[in-house]
Amino acid sequence: MGKPTLHLQFLGSPVFWRENQKIVFAKNRKAVALLCFLILSPGDHPRNRLARLLWSGSAERKAMASLRVALFAIRNLVGPAILCASRRTVAFRHTDAITIDLNEFYDLIRASLHHSKTDRSEDIAKLQRAVDLYRGDLLSGVALPENLLFHAWLLEQRARHRELAIEALSRLAEYYLEQNRLSDAITATRRILTLDPLREETHRL
Repeated sequence: MGKPTLHLQFLGSPVFWRENQKIVFAKNRKAVALLCFLILSPGDHPRNRLARLLWSGSAERKAMASLRVALFAIRNLVGPAILCASRRTVAFRHTDAITIDLNEFYDLIRASLHHSKTDRSEDIAKLQRAVDLYRGDLLSGVALPENLLFHAWLLEQRARHRELAIEALSRLAEYYLEQNRLSDAITATRRILTLDPLREETHRL
């Protein structure tokens, strides 16, 4: 199995890399939004549903045409193998040549839950790696409030990922405090308060 050739970052401002070369989507925010939706929503999606999701203010024919343009942009910039598309449906295709920060974020947090009572250092390292991946809110800088369905989905996903990051940071802060690593504990708590300034338990900690 070869090394991954494509890396997708969606936490924070979206950044894509192919073999250490940055991929720029220019101003096509909706192509980025579409790709993120397909990754976080596994399975086949009817084309007309995707068109309504991201082009709700357009007539159906125009929305379907805009969807085709976005799909072409995705294939052109990150390769045709990333999508499995038919005349009716579209799905994201996971391959070993692609790494995604969202998947790594989930995997690290899940793996850290199975810690040993005698040695938690490995799990703490995984948590630290997970919060390092959290560069900011999901699709930071991508706002499509005129598309109500997508906007509602994005706000829900952002809140979910932010809460996972806060939970990981809270566990890190408590561990560092137990270990008398006060500087690390303060760094973790300050990051929490950046994400949630009104979090009372963090202020107390």
